[in-house]
Amino acid sequence: MTNSENIRLCGGTFFTLLLEDRKPRAGVREHYAGEKDGLSEPEVLIGLSKVLVPDFQEPLESMMTTIKGNTSEYKSYKNKGGT
Repeated sequence: MTNSENIRLCGGTFFTLLLEDRKPRAGVREHYAGEKDGLSEPEVLIGLSKVLVPDFQEPLESMMTTIKGNTSEYKSYKNKGGT
């Protein structure tokens, strides 16, 4: 008897695994000094979007609050990534 079940990796699961594998984040002193490591969850999601869609436009700073919320919802499977 063969198993004909198709197994898929959901986007939220892939994104969570990607976040777990990123290099260590910068410390409190570096953040206090104004340095950014580019590894926050929204920045990683934007980077992943650029890999999938090379001409993806970088969002404006005023849109980052919305992107942070969407990133959290994407990870917890509340948002399917349509926005």
